[in-house]
Amino acid sequence: MAQVLIVDDNISVVGIMEDLLKIQGHVTHTAYDGTTAIERAKKLIPDLILLDVEMPGMDGISVCRELREHKATQLIPIVIVTGKTDSKTLMGAIKAGADDFLTKPADLPILKARVDSLLRMSHLRNQLAEKEKFETTINQIQNGIIITDSEGMIQNFNSTARQMFSFEDDSVANQPFLYIINQSFKSKINDWNMLTRQKYGDFIIYRMENDFKLRFALELKYNVILNPLGEIDEVVFVANEETSRINDDRRKDLFLTMLKHKFATVETITQLSLESLDILVESKDPALEKSALDGLQRASNTLNGIMRKLIKYVRMPDELNMLETETISEKLLVATVKSIIDALQIDSDSIEIIWNDVPDFEMIVEGLHSILYELIENAVKFSDMEKPRINLTVNSRADNVAIEILNIGPKIPQEELNRVWDRFYQVDRDITGQVKGIGLGMSIVKYIINLIGGNVEINSTNNGTTVTVHIPVK
Repeated sequence: MAQVLIVDDNISVVGIMEDLLKIQGHVTHTAYDGTTAIERAKKLIPDLILLDVEMPGMDGISVCRELREHKATQLIPIVIVTGKTDSKTLMGAIKAGADDFLTKPADLPILKARVDSLLRMSHLRNQLAEKEKFETTINQIQNGIIITDSEGMIQNFNSTARQMFSFEDDSVANQPFLYIINQSFKSKINDWNMLTRQKYGDFIIYRMENDFKLRFALELKYNVILNPLGEIDEVVFVANEETSRINDDRRKDLFLTMLKHKFATVETITQLSLESLDILVESKDPALEKSALDGLQRASNTLNGIMRKLIKYVRMPDELNMLETETISEKLLVATVKSIIDALQIDSDSIEIIWNDVPDFEMIVEGLHSILYELIENAVKFSDMEKPRINLTVNSRADNVAIEILNIGPKIPQEELNRVWDRFYQVDRDITGQVKGIGLGMSIVKYIINLIGGNVEINSTNNGTTVTVHIPVK
């Protein structure tokens, strides 16, 4: 059933055309002059217009021209109905944008054939226009959009999906979507029928960088679209990148596991120490009393260290952004290192400082202290000797100051080095022995260096591990 607008100043002609079109099941609308025809066409947006040429006031060619200039009516098929067959009239109608002609008096079978033909054309035009609008819309969406048919064959996708799934061209059209994603992603979804039993849902597909870290992850939400008969017409997938969120969730889970272990260790030490205190109440043994108190002190120090590191990590971004840079001299750097030595309770001769004629440079003092504290603390932890040996060397480069910290300790494998900057990650205890901490120190160093526009690198050999921090200078 189509909407047809009949425009003619002859009431009898209008009546004949109405009867024919109604028999075919179409809905008709009428106008008896050009001005009314334009108003009704803009309001109704009919599927077809039958337009007389010779009318009082605005003639049919002028009406056709104006309708073609209006965005809402420019695609409506227009049939010029005229008693004139001269070339001037026909050329005028063609130039105005008419789609076809009928000569008065209209032959009814021909009228029916022309109407049917142009209604099919109108439907195709509307489909094309809707497709163009759809493609324009989905290409502006930041999410990836993929549309498949009932069998899971790709029918359409937007530019974001092209990038997400590395579709090089349109050759993926009519290819099975699940097969394509399972070729380049890890996924637990491979059964199309099982997937579409539910009318909507979501699942994750991903690529791994290593055994721990995701390189790229997408969340796919889908909706199954049914036709009026209840059959699957198409399935729409919306893809959203979730790499950072999922990696963060994985780190949080790991962190909670580590935190549970750390607090369990503190709890064990505390419990044993309290039990010792209960015993010494009866025995009054000074050695046992000292051992118990030392255990409680260790538990307290461990707990304080964990909480201090957590608070520091949470507050660091806001605090550093509020601070101003200061001039860093050799004297200030040495004093900073000394304060760290005192805080870590290590021998002062464990660290050798070499300042190679480096000009004073600008840096946030608190940021420098945090960097050196974390690196020296790690160097102490990763040392395999009773007394750590750490070399801290400061060199001047073309556009940066390089602070190099070398500790003599076990070699760290490359696969471990690739992960030392990850939050809550700790190097395997099999390499370093029982390492205290929660895996935030190197992340703190990385964050501060990124904040000031520098870079940091780490290398490990049989002679030890070296971390080099590059601080930009003007």
